[in-house]
Amino acid sequence: MATDEVFDLLFLTDATASMRSYLQALNQSLPEIIRISSLTDAFSRVGVMAYRDYSTDSLTEWSGWHAASAREANENPDSISQAKLLDMAGKIRAESGWRNIDWPEAVKSGLAHAYSVMRPEAITIIVLYADAPPHLPGTDTKNRRREIDHLSNPDTFNGCGSLFTDWVSGAKTLRDGQKKARVFPLIQGAIADTVAPFTYLAHVTGGTCFQLANAHPDISTADAISQLTTAILLTWMGVAKQGASVSGQRRFARVCQYRNAQDLEQLKSEEDRAAEVFFPVDRHVEGPANANITYGHFTLDELPEAIEPRKTPLLDFSRRYRVDEGYRTLVASQLQSIIEADVATVAVNPVFGSLWRAACNDRDNPARDQLISSFGYHVDRIKDLNKRAQMKLWLEESYDYAAEVLEIIGTVPESQRFPCVFMDPTASFEATDDGGVSEEGREATGPASTTFTREELLEIGRSCDYRVLRPYEASSDSSDSDIEGAGYQRHRSPGQSGGRPGETDYSTGFQNMIGDRPEY
Repeated sequence: MATDEVFDLLFLTDATASMRSYLQALNQSLPEIIRISSLTDAFSRVGVMAYRDYSTDSLTEWSGWHAASAREANENPDSISQAKLLDMAGKIRAESGWRNIDWPEAVKSGLAHAYSVMRPEAITIIVLYADAPPHLPGTDTKNRRREIDHLSNPDTFNGCGSLFTDWVSGAKTLRDGQKKARVFPLIQGAIADTVAPFTYLAHVTGGTCFQLANAHPDISTADAISQLTTAILLTWMGVAKQGASVSGQRRFARVCQYRNAQDLEQLKSEEDRAAEVFFPVDRHVEGPANANITYGHFTLDELPEAIEPRKTPLLDFSRRYRVDEGYRTLVASQLQSIIEADVATVAVNPVFGSLWRAACNDRDNPARDQLISSFGYHVDRIKDLNKRAQMKLWLEESYDYAAEVLEIIGTVPESQRFPCVFMDPTASFEATDDGGVSEEGREATGPASTTFTREELLEIGRSCDYRVLRPYEASSDSSDSDIEGAGYQRHRSPGQSGGRPGETDYSTGFQNMIGDRPEY
């Protein structure tokens, strides 16, 4: 293990014809993951590699490493740009080749190439996408022999090929070799013939194996894989969502584990007869492996029960925001990019959500108003009804403005605190029998006569324009209790914008504090 806890992230994907949904998911999630890495310094480098089989002319493709952290970028100026990494991932072709003769793919070759670009001073987290097994005795074809011959060549993948001619030795190399990795396979396929070998790989390297099982017909396979990938990495980082959420209750995959792994460490090779309880050794003999694998259909919020997080926790990025001016600039830039790309991401990603709140509370940041304005603009233009509803729910659940309101009140000079209008957002404003409005302790028995709509609240806000009320300040007989209302006069919602700097925005303040937010 690297003593300084440096981590690289490598996406290794099968790129044969059946993998289009996985490749789409990779392109959906990769920009978000790069931003997460940039904001948290979770990964020093990020790369993408594709593998196919010996029926194609393009066995593997490699992007090169992108420096995801500022420190790595300074130390390795020759690393590829984010744009180049995304461009490479977007151009991966899903093809099997005209000489395709079998079902298994060259997973060993992909791992050997991956190992050749890894480094000893870092642990590489490998997210592996596949829907077909590696070439093993239980799935023996002509290409298995071709792969072994190719990997045995001392020049293959800078001499690393020979370490991966055998599935057992390859897995142990990733765990015990000079360069180390933890593998998190996301697999589509049957348990014994496809999932079992990857369960072995994950078990040996300290990762977790997932069998894709999307329980939500309204969510595409690509979206499910994308959301699952991000959730796996966030869980490994130790970044948890605050409270329950709709997205956190989704079930996209089964976590696959061995019931009994007692003899696993004693395996000598992939042809060892004792290996049949971990992956098929003979063709069409799947019973022992099937019987030894158990799986649970976990929600995204339950993933911490299945994934061992990194030993060293990430720095508190919200605290870092408060003390690091350079980091605040980076956060503002990344948040603007996130908002423009997909504003709904802020609601489901705890890193983005936490930093968004920090930026909203930072009224000294000159970028704050522009971020808030841009946020409201893009939320208002969400066409997907589910995403729009998700954003509305997130806004309602995410903000407690009590501290901010009190702080705002404290910044208002006493001479400017009058006149003010205060409406208790907890009051029902229902009519009583005598025609009055109910107060605390009095039961309202009449019909609700002043249950305000959004339009009415907006009109109240306009009626309380400070430029109209200010001339009457000298003659007003305000009490100390009125001071509490001043905070509402100056409050503005993250989802709203308007007014010039220094002006009071009554309408937005009333809409927010009454607890009934504008429709997006």
